[in-house]
Amino acid sequence: FDEYIINNKYRLVGAVVLHGTIPGKEGGIHYTSYFKLKTSVWISYDNMGPSVKEIKNIHDSGIWIESGDNKPAMYMYIST
Repeated sequence: FDEYIINNKYRLVGAVVLHGTIPGKEGGIHYTSYFKLKTSVWISYDNMGPSVKEIKNIHDSGIWIESGDNKPAMYMYIST
């Protein structure tokens, strides 16, 4: 799939990141969704808030990198 991202056949428009512990354990889990709007602005939605925020300083590389150990559970791409 990397070759399609590198060759600009698809572009990243969203990612869902899971945070927390194993489901059913104390603390549970929650998620943050990141989406790119048609205006090229990135927003996030955190289900613990809930809150919608504009995200600044996004490096639009075709992959999502989250700080810490939280990696996206799902990526969303569209064809270009």
